[in-house]
Amino acid sequence: MLISACLTQGAWAQFNVSGPGFLPDENGTNLDAPRAGKVTPNASTGTVIKDCSECPEMVLVDAGGFMMGSNAQEQEVANQSGLKTEFTTPEAPQHYVRVTSFATGRYQVTKGEFAAFVRSSGYRTEAEQGDGCYMWTGKEWKKDAAYNWRNVGFAQGDDHPVVCVSWNDAHAYIQWLNGISGKRYRLLSEAEREYAARGGKQTAFWWGEGITTSQANYQGSASYNGRQTGQFRQTTVPVNSFSPNPFGLYNVHGNVWEWTQDCWHENYDRAPTDGSAWTINCSGSQRVLRGGSWNDSPQNLRSASRSKDRPEFRFYDIGFRLASDFYVKAKDTGGPPKLAKKMPETPRFEYTYFQLEREFLVNLNRSGKVMAVQIAIMTRYDERVVENIKKHEFALRSAILDVLRMTTEADLAKSDFRRDLAKKVADVMNALLEKYEDFGGIEEVNFTSFIVQ
Repeated sequence: MLISACLTQGAWAQFNVSGPGFLPDENGTNLDAPRAGKVTPNASTGTVIKDCSECPEMVLVDAGGFMMGSNAQEQEVANQSGLKTEFTTPEAPQHYVRVTSFATGRYQVTKGEFAAFVRSSGYRTEAEQGDGCYMWTGKEWKKDAAYNWRNVGFAQGDDHPVVCVSWNDAHAYIQWLNGISGKRYRLLSEAEREYAARGGKQTAFWWGEGITTSQANYQGSASYNGRQTGQFRQTTVPVNSFSPNPFGLYNVHGNVWEWTQDCWHENYDRAPTDGSAWTINCSGSQRVLRGGSWNDSPQNLRSASRSKDRPEFRFYDIGFRLASDFYVKAKDTGGPPKLAKKMPETPRFEYTYFQLEREFLVNLNRSGKVMAVQIAIMTRYDERVVENIKKHEFALRSAILDVLRMTTEADLAKSDFRRDLAKKVADVMNALLEKYEDFGGIEEVNFTSFIVQ
């Protein structure tokens, strides 16, 4: 199914990329916080969405849970295949993550799509402005000013993934795309990227525990888990090459590494469990890369495999894939008519309490401690408030997490801290609901559980 929603191009907002670690907003977690999701009626995983003529095709991915990372057995196989333990250790501890529905690129962003952005905006990549892109000369890895996304050292068509683009360049493209489409595209979080790559499977690759060059583009002269060696193409291939995974996504293993929003952490201790990007308490300024590439050994293509590099880094096997926030709206069952958005003229006076289903887990700012919070909401209006909260759950959770992440260990000692924090949460929730539904309706927020450890 293809949902097409082409829009007339609007004015493009000028933007700047200044130095390493360009962030689209002050905390680096959202491109245009709070993120607004599009409600997609009667859709399910695999639905293809195209918002405008310049927009990449996106595929809807339903909410779900999975075990993120690798277990000891998978790490042992990867190590036996030649991957050093220092590269498998960051894949632990394996932990359960529950993600909300989202959309992601059906393909990696192509050279043709990136070229349209450059033509429209006049943007020059960091490789073009600086000293080029890293590539293999035949003797050494070298950054060469002659190489950038236009010239990467091997032949590429417009249907190949764009490479030699930095994390900063990816965000510049996203900001332009958001401007012309009126949508809110972003990079995948690391958890979303792994969930999408797995396609509902817990094996090393979405099809099983081994890999051959008939399934993905990688350094086929190497073998993994007893499988036969194959072709080393030494180039990218068109983004629609090979079979898509069960979610309808192409080349989730190999072809090019993909930038994600997350900053690097040495392991998953205290990692978020809600699928959001992990952008605090970072181990330096490096950003996470996922997926492996045409230039990598097969063990680096596993769903759990992680890599990292500086946000200004560019390499001839690094590209990116987009994400956006979509919610699946339940099918119409012929029930009562939908309620209007506006607040009733005579609101009910009885109070209703509604507890958010999932707790919030955040790392305290400038501290090694974790805060676990369960939130209940009090409203004196009707069921519309609860319906709207459920409909905009992901955007609300993102906004609440942004508020909670500002907490420091010193704040916990303040006598009015919890009351003030609850009011901030209520204010940000009402602001979002008023933006999307014309009224908020949240009278009070209470913490039914508040644990710091």
